Amino acid sequence: MPVHHIGHFLENHIRLLLGMGASDKMAKGKHPERIKSKGQALLAGGSSLLYFLPSWAFVFDEPIMNMWSIVGCVLFACVAIVSALSDGGAAESAWLGTTNFAITRILRLLDRWLATIAGGFIVLPNLTSFVEMHHSLVFLVICLVAVMPLHFARKTPHHDNWKWAAWHTLWHFTSSVAVTLFILYL
Repeated sequence: MPVHHIGHFLENHIRLLLGMGASDKMAKGKHPERIKSKGQALLAGGSSLLYFLPSWAFVFDEPIMNMWSIVGCVLFACVAIVSALSDGGAAESAWLGTTNFAITRILRLLDRWLATIAGGFIVLPNLTSFVEMHHSLVFLVICLVAVMPLHFARKTPHHDNWKWAAWHTLWHFTSSVAVTLFILYL
């Protein structure tokens, strides 16, 4: 990915996190919201439940629960629930007959914020505690592999919802497995 693409990628994700929507360049020709069918919503929303894996790993990683484990367990359980509601289209027309854009937007913002906080919760301690070079390289490679499906899902045109659902499901799988590995082995 060229450097100028990384800048646009970061700018758009910051704008989305702040609830501002994508930049004009990214949003040109796209619908404001991605409305999914029941099958697409079940695929993306159901795969969100994979975030219970890291929650479970926090419980069983330490012989004695400490504050870090409790916060991690609760945080990833919240990510699983909110992500399932958001990606599963809880407020969309596939389930309700009409789309409630206000609730959809709130769920998507909560999903983005919780996922970002959970990502920082996992990534930051691993970035600051590198003692061995191979540890840091393994960590960075796993992070890149886990994040690439999200990048491709975000680049998918709004009219191609099945492609988006497939990439987004792969994102849920790779990121939840990566986080679980970080908790248990790194």
